[in-house]
Amino acid sequence: VEVERLRGAGKLMLVLDLDHTLLNSVRLTDVSGEQTAKLEAILKVEEANPSRRSLFCLRDKNLWTKLRPGARELLEGCRSMYELHIYTMGDRAYAAEVRQLLDP
Repeated sequence: VEVERLRGAGKLMLVLDLDHTLLNSVRLTDVSGEQTAKLEAILKVEEANPSRRSLFCLRDKNLWTKLRPGARELLEGCRSMYELHIYTMGDRAYAAEVRQLLDP
């Protein structure tokens, strides 16, 4: 049934791993105070231009997350040819939050 639906839409299914493919995340506790200050300065600059933003502090997940260069462009380019799915070893809540960062 799934194959027929995809054939009818003229698309293939593409599953992309989130971590280390589309983005990188690091625990807040693994970042030094000096690094945190630098990241917060970058975050403040990026928040002024939300469409180009690539750095996020997911405080409820205790993570700094940075989209890989070209991640959004890759997804946009694949959208017409593929039904896109994401995979992660993280939990469902993490996947849902990160999906929002990639496709607001």
